[in-house]
Amino acid sequence: MKAGRKPRIGSRSNLVRIDVQGKQEAIYAVHDRLELMIPQIAARNGIDEVLKAANPLEWVVQMNLCKAQAEEAVLAELVYD
Repeated sequence: MKAGRKPRIGSRSNLVRIDVQGKQEAIYAVHDRLELMIPQIAARNGIDEVLKAANPLEWVVQMNLCKAQAEEAVLAELVYD
């Protein structure tokens, strides 16, 4: 773009800016939803600090499973619907 010219409405640079902003908002929404769901799933499955202290490796495995379940649910809820 030449110096001193304002971008046209609907120009590619404006569309890219809008697209990036929309993606950021979607990422924040997914992140917020995951932060809520992972502890809920862990509590429902009995994964707690007692397990973490008694068997840290098993706790990590179980928490990773909770994270995967939450990710699937959030993608189904926010992205695919």
